[in-house]
Amino acid sequence: MAGRRDPMLERATIDLSLPAALCLSHWLTQVPASVIPVTHPAERQALADLLTALESQVADADAVVLAAKRAALLRSAGRWVYEGPTFASGQDANSGSLTEPIGVEHFHHDGRGPELWHVHWGLRGKVLRAIDYFNPEVEYDASHLRHVAFIKPQVVMITPEEVIGGSLGDALSRHRPAAAFDRGQDAWLGSFSPRHLAACRHYSLVFYDELIDVICEGLEFRSGGFTPSETERAQSAIRNP
Repeated sequence: MAGRRDPMLERATIDLSLPAALCLSHWLTQVPASVIPVTHPAERQALADLLTALESQVADADAVVLAAKRAALLRSAGRWVYEGPTFASGQDANSGSLTEPIGVEHFHHDGRGPELWHVHWGLRGKVLRAIDYFNPEVEYDASHLRHVAFIKPQVVMITPEEVIGGSLGDALSRHRPAAAFDRGQDAWLGSFSPRHLAACRHYSLVFYDELIDVICEGLEFRSGGFTPSETERAQSAIRNP
């Protein structure tokens, strides 16, 4: 009979946070329906109905707002994933195609990165030498302490979790559990004078509460805390009488 509601189509209410609704709406509009696996045409219709309902509840968001909502959603679940800038000109901002994982067996994440324990500086605090850290799955004791040393560092940027933005694409999820990445000679590196950077690359290290970006000639992951060599100690003594 016209005007009667089908009892099989009674309404359901789904309680979602605004960040979750925005992220889901964005994903549904970006992913072609043809690549979403379904087992029945009704499932595709259900997704279309879901998108319509979401779009009626959330406004369009630019990349900055979307990144903030993604970060808020992960924090609410007790997780944090870095979404720092890809920097690679001419590349898909979400592809992570120029971002390669490194040192996965030595430096990795389980939703949050390693705990930064101590930063070692040389030349009276002018040069980054190494960082001591604990991987997330271990006890915080001397037997599990590790460090990463930086070879001929030129530029360092330390960013706290609260102000990290942009996008590392899907590198953290695609290369899980990697938390250290070689980003090559990207646009960020290219923004500096090239005089001393010919052999350098941009490296990103995702710690529990910090992102550390370093332009240097390489990284070395080692067991134990960092200890300056005899030569380094002698040089420091000369420079710090």
